[in-house]
Amino acid sequence: MYSGSADYIDGPRNTVVYAGHPMEMECRADSSSTVSEWSMLRPFSENKKTIFVNSKGQQKAKNEHFGIVEGTNGSIVLYTNWTGMKDAGIYTCAVQKTLKQPDLYSAQLIVLGK
Repeated sequence: MYSGSADYIDGPRNTVVYAGHPMEMECRADSSSTVSEWSMLRPFSENKKTIFVNSKGQQKAKNEHFGIVEGTNGSIVLYTNWTGMKDAGIYTCAVQKTLKQPDLYSAQLIVLGK
């Protein structure tokens, strides 16, 4: 049986939800890094939309449609209570290590329905 620590980075997972239902994605940082940003890119768009920023210890949601919850072990959970077709796209979390460029982890959100 493995009993080591859960000190690892884990990006979001591809997710499928029905329109009108809740959605959540999780991004986990390890003990030497932090989740510094959540963003999304809609299909056929080149404009990234920033959803959440964690800068200098100050966390700020930049899109009122989404909520942010601090999970366990350094994770940041992005959620919405009601998912619309416009929420479909690629979601990216940036994990910042000290004095390095952030590592980016992405997942696709597919929304089924009208």
